[in-house]
Amino acid sequence: MKIINTLILLIGLNASILWAMGTRSSEPGQSFGLSQGAVRFYYQVTQFQTPEGTRAEISYSLPYDQVQFVAYGQQFKAAYTFSVIVMDSRGGQVAGDSWERELTVDKYQELQKGNYLACDTFSLKIIPGKYKFLIICTDNNSERKGESDIKIEIRNILPGRLAISGIRFQKRQDEKLIPWPKRQYGDGNGDISLYYQIYSTRPESINTNYSLTRFGAATPAWFFKEILGPSGNSGVNKTIRSDSLLTGSYVLNLEVQQFGQTITSGESLYVRNSKFITAKDYREQVDQLGYISRGRELDSLRKASPALRETLLLRFWQLRDPDTTTSVNEFRDTYYDRVNHANEQFGSVFKPGWKSDMGMVYILFGLADEIERHPFDLEYPAYEIWYYYSDGRRYVFMDRKGIGDYELIYPKREKVKWEFK
Repeated sequence: MKIINTLILLIGLNASILWAMGTRSSEPGQSFGLSQGAVRFYYQVTQFQTPEGTRAEISYSLPYDQVQFVAYGQQFKAAYTFSVIVMDSRGGQVAGDSWERELTVDKYQELQKGNYLACDTFSLKIIPGKYKFLIICTDNNSERKGESDIKIEIRNILPGRLAISGIRFQKRQDEKLIPWPKRQYGDGNGDISLYYQIYSTRPESINTNYSLTRFGAATPAWFFKEILGPSGNSGVNKTIRSDSLLTGSYVLNLEVQQFGQTITSGESLYVRNSKFITAKDYREQVDQLGYISRGRELDSLRKASPALRETLLLRFWQLRDPDTTTSVNEFRDTYYDRVNHANEQFGSVFKPGWKSDMGMVYILFGLADEIERHPFDLEYPAYEIWYYYSDGRRYVFMDRKGIGDYELIYPKREKVKWEFK
């Protein structure tokens, strides 16, 4: 208790290096995540090989309501700038560029519906190596910003050897494919859509195997293979049906084989399918709603017969839909985005991320404005302090057991005001 009290007293005195939440690295050569700051956007960075050399492709999706629109005649316009700065291991800048974009709408009400997205892709030429990418989006009208820094290894693809690029996640919208770094499919977001390139100079056909692994257990029904035509530096578009997949987090495993060589890649994604759910998944899904519902409503969901489950869940979210005139339920999507992120970032062998103390705070309040991390303090166990300046909140987590399970020590869990922000 003395250690905890002393630690709490030091909260306002420490000015350690601040790091942002919301960044997740995957396989070398590709990263994706959600920005932090006043402007929120999803991004993915994917490596491709071109005749001119290696390029890092940066894709993003930016909701219209994240930037400020101003009247311009009979229309409303917004402008924003994406900047990318690439730094080497010594902190020196080795590449970078900026891109400015404009948005125009005819009716101001359209901006509040949440289903308008700005999506685009940029690329930078870069030599193989380990880098840190700083991605910044600036709203030109309000000067508000959002950013994320991610560590990426750009792989060296040797000529003549079998290789694959990173995987660009996409979705179909208005009869065209758009980048989809959010990687959430089903329930309004359509089927899983992928694009990647295969690099080879051999004439033989290429075997490709795809599988989806859910909760660490391979499912044979979600495994399929195909043979591509004669090889070359060719692009592959692949669509995987999502309407038969259970709700949950998945790892997409891609295996490419040719002439005794095998290349593999694994990337994570999330599927939400409210019409296809097991009894076990239903119980967990209802339990996850405990942060935003209690009492009779939650009891009714838990006791519902299989025939009524889908209807009651649909009604639950309809009551919380901020705009019923659209097919998008912004409240539901935001909530499940946070649950999925909590499972990815804060889960352990002991409990899923949404049940952890860090997961609870993240689900309720979203990304912290700033995070102060102390993983190697000589006087105390590892701890973190999360600051939410707009609400005047701060939360202290400590890994008392030294096993990566950060417990909320201030304020106490039972004193957290459960209100979804």
